[in-house]
Amino acid sequence: SRQFPVRSSTAMSHLDTPFNRKPALPGDHPTAPAVDCVSKFWIDNNQAGKLSISSFSKIITDEKVALLIESIRHAPALQSIRLKIDRLTDDSLQILSEAIIRHSSALQSISLEFENLPEAGVKLLSDVIRHVPALQSIRLKCYRSSGLTDDGLKILSEAIRHAPALQSISLDCSLPSGRLTDDGLQLLSQAIRHAQALQSISL
Repeated sequence: SRQFPVRSSTAMSHLDTPFNRKPALPGDHPTAPAVDCVSKFWIDNNQAGKLSISSFSKIITDEKVALLIESIRHAPALQSIRLKIDRLTDDSLQILSEAIIRHSSALQSISLEFENLPEAGVKLLSDVIRHVPALQSIRLKCYRSSGLTDDGLKILSEAIRHAPALQSISLDCSLPSGRLTDDGLQLLSQAIRHAQALQSISL
């Protein structure tokens, strides 16, 4: 199986929170800011036993990525991720993608909201679609004019073709032109034909 080692040196050097710090045990009294990161990062286990991570009340920035990754590492039963993201570097997005793929094999739903959608954000979602076989639902939303391009649609469409469990797709993310192009629609329609479990799609 493909391995996605999480980098801990150069790519993480700009983040405050130590990445490879040993997690605190009950009774310990550490002083590091990453302590008790699982409870700090809005993990919710109150929805019919489904473990989820949500940041919708707070926007994810580079400074919070290491804390988020620690939470993911400590939640192997994680089923849902909902993140609102603003101005993450490509390195942070790639590290986050690798962490989700490596530690969240039970993930069923992922929802990503971007102020401005970067190419690395599209790649993050497409990599998760390709490499998390349990994934059933994806949602991508962006707010600014730099939305989903035809190149981005191509990347997503190729990933969707290899997602056997995918049931729901929501792409609330306009192209810079403000509408889906014929090429974009054709790419999506071809992908949908290969997604045998797909039940709903919203554009």
